[in-house]
Amino acid sequence: MATPPYTHRELCEQALQAGKHVFLEKPMALSVADCDAILQAAERTQRRVMVGQVLRLFPLFYQAKQWLDAGVIGKPLAVAIRRTGNERELFAKGWRADVRQSGGLLMEMNVHELDYLRWLLGTVRVVAAQGIQPFAEPSFIQHWHALFVSETGAVAQIEAGMIDPLGTYRVSIIGEQGTIEHTGFGGTVRYKTHSGEEQTLTPEEINTPEPYQWELRLFARGVLFGEPLPYDGTDGREAVALAEACLQKMNTRQEF
Repeated sequence: MATPPYTHRELCEQALQAGKHVFLEKPMALSVADCDAILQAAERTQRRVMVGQVLRLFPLFYQAKQWLDAGVIGKPLAVAIRRTGNERELFAKGWRADVRQSGGLLMEMNVHELDYLRWLLGTVRVVAAQGIQPFAEPSFIQHWHALFVSETGAVAQIEAGMIDPLGTYRVSIIGEQGTIEHTGFGGTVRYKTHSGEEQTLTPEEINTPEPYQWELRLFARGVLFGEPLPYDGTDGREAVALAEACLQKMNTRQEF
């Protein structure tokens, strides 16, 4: 289901009621309440829902998580994610330009980074968030920062925006024994430990399947053979919950 986000709850509930398993593009919905309604419908109909948090399957993102899980840098202590670009044209017209239909930058785009952070650190909560809207259009937050803390005590920050002509993508994961960093959709992923061990890989060397095809194959196998999904409705719901929490902090101007 690749319709605009504001339609997701109604259409997904209809599909589930008709007995269909549903692959749902991110964001799962535009509120936690709507996500919960979808999950309840899936439970009621005994159908599966997978939300397309595909960032996890892009090579550099995927390899960083594999190294983290393998203990290469030990327990994670701090994560920083920065995704900026010149995306105002993307959000200039159609449903993306209407925050009531798209959810704005956080819901429509950065729900990916929020999900990735949660994948790296587990459950996190928003400590503080601030955003700005320097241009009249689109009429929602155009650049933002947020601070997070995990249940294990790790700290994290995300900076994201649509008003940076240079644009950048960078992820840093600092652990007790070393650091992993990568440059998003292209470039390299590398780690270096305090003992001096290091490795650098390119997407070609990682050689994972094309991400969008991979996620659809995994969804199909989950439906046909009951295999675990790489991410599901609960993951989609939690990413929306983090976006909602960030927006609430921004709207109320809450400080530390």
